[in-house]
Amino acid sequence: MSEELESRKENLKNKLLNFFSEYHNIILVLILIFAFIIRIYFFFQTINQPLWWDESQYVEQARRLGLNLETNDIWYYRRTMFLPLFWSLFFKLGFGETTLRLTEVFFSVLIVLATYLISKEMFNKKTALIAAFGVSISRIILFETTRLLTSVPETALMLLAVYYFYKGYIKENKTKYIYLFGLFTGLAMSVRFASFLSIISFGLIFLIKEKGKIWKNKQMLGAFLLIFLILSPFFYQYYKHYPEGISDFLRHYGEVGVPKEQKQPYLGVKGIYDYFSTIPANTGIIFFIALIIGIIFLLDFIIAPDLLFKDNKIQRNLFLFLFILPPFIYHSLKSLYVEERYLLGILPVIFIISAYGLIKFYEYVKNYNKYVVSGILIILLLVSSFYVIKSANEIILAKKDSYSQVKEASLWIKENSNPNDKIISNSIPQMQYYTDRSVYYIEEKEEVIKLKPKYYIVSIYEQSAPSYYELPEKNKDKFKAVQVYF
Repeated sequence: MSEELESRKENLKNKLLNFFSEYHNIILVLILIFAFIIRIYFFFQTINQPLWWDESQYVEQARRLGLNLETNDIWYYRRTMFLPLFWSLFFKLGFGETTLRLTEVFFSVLIVLATYLISKEMFNKKTALIAAFGVSISRIILFETTRLLTSVPETALMLLAVYYFYKGYIKENKTKYIYLFGLFTGLAMSVRFASFLSIISFGLIFLIKEKGKIWKNKQMLGAFLLIFLILSPFFYQYYKHYPEGISDFLRHYGEVGVPKEQKQPYLGVKGIYDYFSTIPANTGIIFFIALIIGIIFLLDFIIAPDLLFKDNKIQRNLFLFLFILPPFIYHSLKSLYVEERYLLGILPVIFIISAYGLIKFYEYVKNYNKYVVSGILIILLLVSSFYVIKSANEIILAKKDSYSQVKEASLWIKENSNPNDKIISNSIPQMQYYTDRSVYYIEEKEEVIKLKPKYYIVSIYEQSAPSYYELPEKNKDKFKAVQVYF
């Protein structure tokens, strides 16, 4: 037994020596360590920051499921529930919010690694290292890593889906990888259903590669069936709570059938410029310039569209653009205002194109003096990246105390109430998470009196009907002010 153990140790030692004998692997490990250090720094800076509305809805549901709490079910069933289910396991094991924040750090570092793996398969190790470094410093990725939201886990899982789709289908056509593509796509969509926009890119490449005869590839059809099966619990819950099903989905997210006067004032075409203008702040100016160069060099599918059906490289280039454009265009047109987090899922691919553009630029100018050119490019990248990290630091620290008054009020209520007491608040998920009391939002006086709440909270943080704010003022005989936070 000891001889077998020694043999395994020796094999592991040899594998590690072989791995680190390649300088690209050493740089990759250094980038991953660098990415982890930045993220763990912000983790400790924000470890006790108050939760926002969306954050608290995910975490409250996770805690409610993990601890079998009997508080009011406030889950928004238009959302997929895989992340709360995943986090509920940690609550069940006795862990808490801090552990959930560490999972965000894990998924964020996984984004860096997955970006490297995709770039290496699509291009080469140099391109992969540059892209991975870019992702490690991106402002919105760093910011979202400090928040208990879906963007970071969803992106990590979707990038693994991209990796297996490219490696297992476009490049090698291996059954195992194709089913892994289906698994990670289903999981990514189960974290955040907006990932379905990426299905467009997978579907179109599948259609092109099979020359329209998609029924002949049983493995890929099986992968898409697997995605559907993973999502089936979500479809069931959606239909259960919104019986109109697809009609409700299209009306809610696409405003299909909504009267013109009731439609939201979305950004529309203007949003395309507004969202595009946020990219330099998340990449740095050097990566942004390289992005433009990369785009130019990857547009060969326009020059030779007839080769799309047989050239893997042209399919790769088209796939990169198809992965970016649907989410980018949809969120640009259908946003009330710019939310950079909507770009998070496509930023790794943007960095891959930027890295490719940077390598192309280097190949054109290296003849002057490749060492000088390399040195200048590295210095420019580091300086540009420093300002991106500095910007991320400023935003993260500026936002880390927001909603602190809601948290403080909730903790005060918890200390001054019984578990069965009911609360009315316009900060529903935050209050329910911090108080462990059932929280409701009710505007009608008769319904409020019928519920008999212990506390009625009014906050400027959440938008509410005028009647909600007026109710305590108009009924001073029934309401008594007990605590105020400024």
